[in-house]
Amino acid sequence: MLIILCMFLTYFVANFSHASNKLFDSGCNSSLREIRSVLYNGSYGCSHFDTSKEPHFASLILARGGSKGIPLKNLAKVNGTTLLKRSLNTIHEFGRFSSVWVSTDSADIAKEASTAGAQVHWRSPESATDSAPSIVGVQEFCSFHPEVDIVALIQCTSPFLKTSFLAEAYRNMQTGRFDSVFSVTQQYKLRWKRLPDGGIEPLNFNPKRRPRRQDWDGELVENGMFYFATKNLINYGLLQGGSKSCIRFEASVATECSEAPSGNQPCGNAG
Repeated sequence: MLIILCMFLTYFVANFSHASNKLFDSGCNSSLREIRSVLYNGSYGCSHFDTSKEPHFASLILARGGSKGIPLKNLAKVNGTTLLKRSLNTIHEFGRFSSVWVSTDSADIAKEASTAGAQVHWRSPESATDSAPSIVGVQEFCSFHPEVDIVALIQCTSPFLKTSFLAEAYRNMQTGRFDSVFSVTQQYKLRWKRLPDGGIEPLNFNPKRRPRRQDWDGELVENGMFYFATKNLINYGLLQGGSKSCIRFEASVATECSEAPSGNQPCGNAG
């Protein structure tokens, strides 16, 4: 009976995950992720992949051409090198991925990706819209590449990616202990939220006992530089779930080039 129930849950979630991606912008994001995570844990736990063989790690950059903030922002240059090539150079320097991919709907981006030594996955119009979440693009990629066990989704608009960051995340996933590993920075910010009546209230501290930096551990905040996840987790519509770990580094290297700059530099004064 238990086996039949697990088979049903696996079938249900596989179909539910695909259909529910369309609801991500409806305000139900958190609830959907919680449901998917619970069902994933019940079906897979930490049985990520066949540990008797070397897992296939695919690095993947999603680089659509239709960004509204900065058109073709992935081809913006920092010190004479495009953001896309900059990230691919770091990926190749790391050298441990089984395959290196760029998923795009742009001929210009595809040309730059090929020149920089990456394979190109042509992204469907449905997965390249302004409203499509990243998980849709990653799921689409996985559906065409059954050989992949683990995807390292890397954001090329984070220009300070380092091989040491990738190496630490890779090692964590390679152990088979984790379903997902992602990048964070540690912040010591005292945060407030706006109330419906126009007032504000503290979110993470008591004003009567304002903590000094040395008095608390701060908070871990996603910086979006990369997300490693098993294909099983991705099929459930998640980039973070199951057994999780994070790679922490300083906020000074977590700069993201996602908005139009005020000056002539495409991403500010990046080194």
